[in-house]
Amino acid sequence: MWLTAAVGTTNVVGYWGGSVSVKCEYDTQYSNRPKYFCQSQQGNCNQKIQTNIKNKWVTNGRYSLFDNGTHYFVVKSPDWRRPMQGATCAV
Repeated sequence: MWLTAAVGTTNVVGYWGGSVSVKCEYDTQYSNRPKYFCQSQQGNCNQKIQTNIKNKWVTNGRYSLFDNGTHYFVVKSPDWRRPMQGATCAV
């Protein structure tokens, strides 16, 4: 189950064809839940990366995710060539 209401994207930095970094904030009550980055399509969360690990970068394909364990996680992609339409941070 994923809850986008508990997460807010606060900062997106990057450029088309280059790297991108997305900072996703969440309420501390969700600190022990898995963190996800999805491409949302018709209400479904097509996961690009997910982790339960805190304070360590986790990589899946071209995505990396770091959860600071208290109130935000960061998702990075080194080569952003697809539109961000439907990109969703979730816990």
